[in-house]
Amino acid sequence: MIFVTGDTHGTKDAAKLGSPHLKGLSRDDLLIICGDAGILFDPRDTEDMINLYSYLPYSVAFVDGNHENFDMLDSYPIEKWNDGFVHRISENVVHLMRGQVYVLEGRRFFAFGGGHSYDRHMRTPGIDWWPQEMPDRAEFDEGLRNIRRYNLQVDCVVTNDCPSHLLGELVEHSSKLRSYGVKEYESNRMLESYNRVVSFDRWFFGHYHVDRNFGKYRCVFNDVLRV
Repeated sequence: MIFVTGDTHGTKDAAKLGSPHLKGLSRDDLLIICGDAGILFDPRDTEDMINLYSYLPYSVAFVDGNHENFDMLDSYPIEKWNDGFVHRISENVVHLMRGQVYVLEGRRFFAFGGGHSYDRHMRTPGIDWWPQEMPDRAEFDEGLRNIRRYNLQVDCVVTNDCPSHLLGELVEHSSKLRSYGVKEYESNRMLESYNRVVSFDRWFFGHYHVDRNFGKYRCVFNDVLRV
């Protein structure tokens, strides 16, 4: 079985990892976190954080959000996993790399992490903020190449940020957006470009700390949803 949830921020919002929906699962089952897993963030906590997630009875895959230690993340080995490339964090935890397509239980999942830190002004580069949070053109092009291998058709899209056209609707529900204001960033524009050309059934994203349906799009934070 495959489930999806929103930002866990290490342990800060990790109560959902013990959701009743996840009871009785095994390592053959998967929970996908839509960004800001925070498993790799503070080097002083890394070993304990990885151990915590490794004790979960199920497997975990996450797209990167904006609050990740990208220097650490990029130091982990890359391997092929279900037809796409991942960073292998531990036996049961992988990072879904930007622009990859994974075939899970016969369904195609397109993953594309990254996004803007609204609290950037309060953070220090290399300590709790990294410029790699924002996807670049090479990563976007890699995603486009991979999607074209599947004739621009996937079953699910999993991202941290959302396509540009959803920002206006999100502001009504997200206190995060109301606090910092609505602004379109490069991550939104890239995802909007994918949105225009890719055929999909469901699109899951996190980042905005709200649980809300927008037709085929689902912003997820505390909810744990079976895919």
